[in-house]
Amino acid sequence: MSLTSSIFDLDAYPCFNNMHTRVQGLGLAFHPEEREIYYISAAGPQMAVRSIFSTLCRKTPRRDRKDSTTNNSQIFVSHWTHYTLFGTEAGQFKSLYTDIPNANYKQLLALSTVPNLILCTDPAALLIDAESDDSQAKINALLTPHKQRIIDQFVGYLNAETEVPVLPKWGPTLWKHAMDLGHITKLQTHGDCVGAWRINKPAETDWTEFVQQLLQEKVISILDIQEGKPIHETRIINQNGLLPDAHTNAQPLMLPAPAAD
Repeated sequence: MSLTSSIFDLDAYPCFNNMHTRVQGLGLAFHPEEREIYYISAAGPQMAVRSIFSTLCRKTPRRDRKDSTTNNSQIFVSHWTHYTLFGTEAGQFKSLYTDIPNANYKQLLALSTVPNLILCTDPAALLIDAESDDSQAKINALLTPHKQRIIDQFVGYLNAETEVPVLPKWGPTLWKHAMDLGHITKLQTHGDCVGAWRINKPAETDWTEFVQQLLQEKVISILDIQEGKPIHETRIINQNGLLPDAHTNAQPLMLPAPAAD
C-alpha cells in the first residue's frame, strides 16, 4: 500500500459507524457497562456527521437494546473499543459543527446534557500514542491543570442535589470517598477526551446521607480549622455551570470547551 493511500484509509484510524455512514473518530467518552455515549468528537462530510448525531439522539430503552430492531440506534466504534454503543437513554445532546480548514469536512462535537456529567477535553491528547508506555502519564499531565475545576463542578452538583450545604474545601475529600464507594463512575475515554465522570443521581446515592456520615465520622468539619468560624457557602448554581459568587454579573466557571481543530 502506498503512503498516499494509507493516509486516506479510514480503516487505519478510529471511526464511528452507523447503519448508513462512517466518520473519523476524534474523541469519545462512554459508560463501559451501560455502553452509553456521553461525548463524541468526529470529522467527516457534513451529511455523514449529521447522520451520526441523529443516531446518537435516538432514544433506546436499555431493555430493548438486544433486539435487532435497535440497529438504527447503534454506533459501532473501531480501534478504541469492541463494544456497540448507544446514546444516553434520555437521548438529549447538544451539538456544535465547525469547518475544518483546507478540507471539505465538518467536525462534530456532541455532549450529553445530563447534569451529572463532568468532562474534560484537550486536543493535545490526539497527539499521544495510546500504545506507548507513558501514554497514561501524558494524559494525566494534561488533566492536572483542570483538577480544581472538576472538583468545583462536583461540589456544585452536590449543592444542587442535597439538603446539606457542601463547602468548597470539602471537595477533594468528598471526591475521594465517592470514588472509593462507587458513587462516581469513571467513564472510558479516548482521543481528545482526557477525563470524564458520571456522578450518581440522588435516586442512586443518598448524597445527603453520604455527607452527613462523613460529618459524623469527622472526616470533614463545618468549622474552619484556622479561624474556628463556620464557613458560609456563597456560590450558586445555574444550568450553565458554577458561579463564583451570587453577583448578577458573575461568569460561569466551566471546563474548557473542546477546540475545533
